[in-house]
Amino acid sequence: ILTGIEQSFSILNMRSTSADDATTRSRIRDAAIARFGRDGFAATTVRAIAEAASVSPGLVIHHFGSKEKLRLACDEFVVAEIAGRNDATLDSPDLAATMQRWLGDVDTYRGALDYLARMLMDESELGDQLFDRLLETTQASLAAGEEAGVITPSSDARMRAVVITAQGLITLLLERHIARAFGESG
Repeated sequence: ILTGIEQSFSILNMRSTSADDATTRSRIRDAAIARFGRDGFAATTVRAIAEAASVSPGLVIHHFGSKEKLRLACDEFVVAEIAGRNDATLDSPDLAATMQRWLGDVDTYRGALDYLARMLMDESELGDQLFDRLLETTQASLAAGEEAGVITPSSDARMRAVVITAQGLITLLLERHIARAFGESG
């Protein structure tokens, strides 16, 4: 379950906007996504990201300005990928389908899933927006089911949606513990 954590993030069909982004900038961003996902934002240094991207720490700062701005660029990139388009919004109807595809092929999307888990657990504005969008999607799906008569109405529809959304994220957020319970090594 937990293999391939260092796998290249290029499997996400990254979109380049310039020759520079297709090379150095994207390598730095990809290395940061892998490191932030594996070790967390606070434990990851600019030097470690630079080493993983085979560039100097100064080049990381040159391209992104600071570690915090690099994190924002990573958040925006991952959100754009999960939303299914290259802008940093979560209004795409493809959000749930993308999450299902990623969770259905954990080995391929390891870097993205690790990053998303960190994004949801750390204090991140885009992480908050991601959870809120997943919650909205769940609420809409439950409401449609109620309207169609296939889901029993709830006395507290929002609470039910919160619980279902959280339960849906449990395997992503607690993957290491679940794997340990099944005897898998991390």
